Amino acid sequence: MHQEFDGLGCFASERWAAWDLGSWMTIELNVPVELIFSSYDRQLAAFTELYTVVKSGRFKSPPTAVRGCKSDELLAEEMLMFDHDIDGKWFGSPEKNLRYGVQDDLMFSLAWTIYGGRALSVKDFRSRGSQPFWGTMIQPRDLVGKW
Repeated sequence: MHQEFDGLGCFASERWAAWDLGSWMTIELNVPVELIFSSYDRQLAAFTELYTVVKSGRFKSPPTAVRGCKSDELLAEEMLMFDHDIDGKWFGSPEKNLRYGVQDDLMFSLAWTIYGGRALSVKDFRSRGSQPFWGTMIQPRDLVGKW
């Protein structure tokens, strides 16, 4: 994404399984990184902002082309199922732990993305070029078999 979008303004993620991203993105890519401890108060702030963006009509998305557990459109499926239990101080899909239940990972990704950009202002926006990134080809050594 860094190459394809001509740099990233910032990166935010839950800390779990992202400990190596912080130093790599900061040092090698010069991208400001925020690794978030996902407390209830931070989730409340992030999901409140996501809700505000959606309710005000500022959230736009083409079809994701990713099938959900129960429908052909993952984003719509997760948005329709997502819940906030105020008494239990919990956000997520009530079906998250079911074998074929609707998940909530996309909703958390959206919320942390918006939360991570909370300190950006109009001054941080700039014209960006686009350069498709097709991956990296590394020639293996000592292949066995006919290729």
